[in-house]
Amino acid sequence: MRQGYVRELQQRLDWLRHCEQTKNDPADGLSIECQLGRIALYAGAKSPNLFYGSVNTINRNFPPEQKQVLRELLRKIELDRPWRGVSMLKAYEYRDKFRGSMPEGCRCIQQARQALD
Repeated sequence: MRQGYVRELQQRLDWLRHCEQTKNDPADGLSIECQLGRIALYAGAKSPNLFYGSVNTINRNFPPEQKQVLRELLRKIELDRPWRGVSMLKAYEYRDKFRGSMPEGCRCIQQARQALD
């Protein structure tokens, strides 16, 4: 279980680190398309591909300066969204996936991990 928690926290930290590292990079249509898709899912959109294929539209209609501003505005929305913490479901899925990939000879390791959970 602990590994699932660590994995979830690491993914969150990686995402925040990515936001900081790319803050001054030039914005492109693909990054904006991805942001719009994530925000749509946060808002409850049914389709995960709602903005799929919008790259060309964004690149044609927004000059680089506008894309930069748009990306930062969308980033503010994403960063201000409350994080609900570690997903227990994802932590369990990770644990089960990890256990399922162990070779037969690792039963003692598996039992030790179960005792830690």
